[in-house]
Amino acid sequence: MEDELVKMISKPAASVIDAVLSAKIERIRAWSKEKDLNGQLDPDKLSRVFNDYLVRTANKVAYVTSIAFPQSKLSLSDVYEPLLLCVGNDYFDDASDEIILNDSSVECGLNFLIIDHAGMGKTTYSKHLVSEFLFKSERIPIFIELRVLQDTDLVDGIANELDGIGSNFSRDLLFKLINLGKFVIILDGFDEVSVDRQGKLASEIYEFSVKGGKNSVVVTSRPQEKLPQLINSTKLSFKPLTVEKAKSLALRYDKFASIDVGERLFETVDKLPENFIETPLLVSLLYRTFGFNGAIASRLSTFYAEVYDALYKGHDLTKSGFAREKLSGLDFEDFRKLVRAMSFFMMVKKLTSFKSWSDAIDCIDQLIKLVPAKPTTSANFLNDLLVSVPLMVKEGRELKFLHKTILEYFSAEYLVYSDKSSDLVNKIFNSSASESFNKTFEFLNDINSSLYDKTITKYYAQWVCDKYVDQGTTAENMFNSIMLLSDVFVGVWKFDDYKIDNDKHSQCDLPSPEFDSDSQLYINTQRYRYGDIDGVKYIFSIALSILKKNILIPTWLDISIELDDASNVEKKIEEKLDLSDAANILGKNKWVFIDSPVIKANLENDFIVEAMSFALLSKGLDISLQFSSKEIPVRVLSKDKCQRFLKNIEDEDSRIMEIESLIK
Repeated sequence: MEDELVKMISKPAASVIDAVLSAKIERIRAWSKEKDLNGQLDPDKLSRVFNDYLVRTANKVAYVTSIAFPQSKLSLSDVYEPLLLCVGNDYFDDASDEIILNDSSVECGLNFLIIDHAGMGKTTYSKHLVSEFLFKSERIPIFIELRVLQDTDLVDGIANELDGIGSNFSRDLLFKLINLGKFVIILDGFDEVSVDRQGKLASEIYEFSVKGGKNSVVVTSRPQEKLPQLINSTKLSFKPLTVEKAKSLALRYDKFASIDVGERLFETVDKLPENFIETPLLVSLLYRTFGFNGAIASRLSTFYAEVYDALYKGHDLTKSGFAREKLSGLDFEDFRKLVRAMSFFMMVKKLTSFKSWSDAIDCIDQLIKLVPAKPTTSANFLNDLLVSVPLMVKEGRELKFLHKTILEYFSAEYLVYSDKSSDLVNKIFNSSASESFNKTFEFLNDINSSLYDKTITKYYAQWVCDKYVDQGTTAENMFNSIMLLSDVFVGVWKFDDYKIDNDKHSQCDLPSPEFDSDSQLYINTQRYRYGDIDGVKYIFSIALSILKKNILIPTWLDISIELDDASNVEKKIEEKLDLSDAANILGKNKWVFIDSPVIKANLENDFIVEAMSFALLSKGLDISLQFSSKEIPVRVLSKDKCQRFLKNIEDEDSRIMEIESLIK
């Protein structure tokens, strides 16, 4: 029965959706009658309003787009491959429980942060989750793509979702429903909100989680330094796709298009790099490029280059040999140049989409004056981006790239081919916009590793050499590594003073670390170790923020060395049950910042060394390293290695100058 309901939502006929949702509408009516609150809720009016809203929402989440078929809307029920979520490693004993979000697990008042990297399928999963609550729950899902909120505050954004055409949903009634805990609020794409707006929005989300009572909030985002705090929350991430799930997704695409690309692709499964099939986006890219040329790219950036190649040349997997006319009159290279410029412009302006056709045209008009590529008209170029070279899609009035990573890839190409590429990369990297360019920098490294090394890796290597006079002890190197990578707090807490959920391995009611009264830090990971002091049970906790800077695997390998005794860390910590030593250094029931004088004065203390070692083991610090197909061992900064790296860069520059001097 459930499968039938899910399939029914993908059918566009409003009468079908009405039929499926009628039972839910009737339950809402009955519920409002029961909760009438002395006549404040009109059951008939409420059921009419929510009938319209739920039908609109069902249509909104019924379809998804995919790079595999850029000119098609795909039924969610046909192409959604179930994703597995896992609870972050919040405990020293390495617990990592799988969890399925549904009406049973998302209990009233519980909140969730789904934090994961580009391409893991956060938006598709959000739509799936909305469908779950639409058709299998008594609660009402509110789905908001946060990038479209603009300057609207969160509560007004929720109300706007409920507004009908020509009629506003009563704000007083909304507040009553919020107080009754009827909603599951699903907020997708916090990282796509303008950086200038993120702080205010994070505060609004936090306030809603505090005052929202029995409502639940689910927020999705890429990992970044600024993220909302939620009370009663669990941080989740997606498990990478297995080969079986990747194949299942490819076969779903085959069934949609009545072709055999996925089947042929996975006949060569032994040749597929494991890390190329770990995310839904990568599977889509692989599917698209394999369908185009029957080959498997060796680099991530090659996927995107081949997707552009296929789309410009008009290769449609569902229409063999069909190519659309380019109204812009631009050839392969000039069209690409203008796409690069447009992407970079959007990144600099902190845009992930255009609110309207006119906004996009205004952007293209400006770019035509700055780049040599001259289309017949701006409108024709934009039309090509939507139809002939469909890198973009139109949803309502909004225009956006098929996936944010396309925008970031072409932005990286713009940096690579800029006349002053090094200066431009350095300027962005050292600006406040640096974090929003994280994925662009990843593509930059993949396209031109030399440019990346001479700008970004060089920055870190020089930082290490300037900051540290000599290669320090192991403890000092660990401390320096932590200071570069993340904000870390440690504390010893009396067990009975704080609520701990031992059974679910998820929550500990400790206060959030703060730098000062006005600055609350987003904590990516908290880890706990239980012990005692004089027979009384205590907790030792380490809290780690998201990475301060985006450090890619090649950079980290270039400036660090493997910690020789890392394999003994867990055993040492396991044996450390007496927390008296830690309490003597740190005090009790308070957070201590890792850079505080009391910790720096005790760096060689066994307990502090072990705590730092474990911090370096945690996913709190290696958030950018997770997608390596091989395990990255615990590493610490090495001044010697940084000096050698800088010498190699200097020697390479000298060789280039020598060669250039030969050209008369």
